[in-house]
Amino acid sequence: MISKLTALVGDTQLDGMVKKGGIHFSAGNGLHVTQTVYVFPKKQADPQTDVDYPWVGESFNLKGKEYSVVYLNDPSNPRNTLFPDYGDSAKVGYFFKTTVAKGQTLTLHVRFLISEGPMPSTELIQKAYNDFAGRSDPVPEVTILKGQRTSPPAAAMSAPTASTPTISTTNTAKP
Repeated sequence: MISKLTALVGDTQLDGMVKKGGIHFSAGNGLHVTQTVYVFPKKQADPQTDVDYPWVGESFNLKGKEYSVVYLNDPSNPRNTLFPDYGDSAKVGYFFKTTVAKGQTLTLHVRFLISEGPMPSTELIQKAYNDFAGRSDPVPEVTILKGQRTSPPAAAMSAPTASTPTISTTNTAKP
């Protein structure tokens, strides 16, 4: 998926609630919350403090069926991205802060790998990421964490800010 955001009237600051901003996949209603598991591409990952994971996977049970989703984050996207939530809500995505200058366009490249069944192997995920991002990174050691109820940091509870709300967005499939 390619999303383009253009600041039409003035500089536009992307900021706000860490758990609500950015680009996310959310599993929806009917979720068995105790069965959500996350896979991070780093040994001893700490999703509360780490930034810029190239990908993150999750598996969850929805209405009695197991699903998995992997979020691939292109290296051309804004840096210092946070993975804001690995709770039991089966939401996977990234949050970033950036400013888009008036008349400029921010282009985001994201791919979701969604499947019914268990999480694909780390080797398969890394190959998909390398193909998507044009890289040849090795298969990383991973950390697997059970979804847990987390509270957002106090700073994330503040209201979103924006220098202007006038933006234009376009979503298209990445070739």
